Amino acid sequence: MDGVDGFASLEAIIICSVVFVFTWSMAAILLIACITGFLYWNWPRAKIFMGDVGSTQIGFILVVLVYIFTINSNFQSLTG
Repeated sequence: MDGVDGFASLEAIIICSVVFVFTWSMAAILLIACITGFLYWNWPRAKIFMGDVGSTQIGFILVVLVYIFTINSNFQSLTG
């Protein structure tokens, strides 16, 4: 999944940025900071490699964040 250096990282940063714009969540900013720190070392002439497990884990974290914020926004709109 992350055969191209930085592809999954850049995709996750873009998704986290969109989540942050809509939710103003510090969890999204924290994930952006962590992925950016990883991306520094994963740029061409990479010293570390994310691999399938890392990109799957980031995808899982993104799905859980979006699901939590969707549940919270639907709950607030129903009660408020």
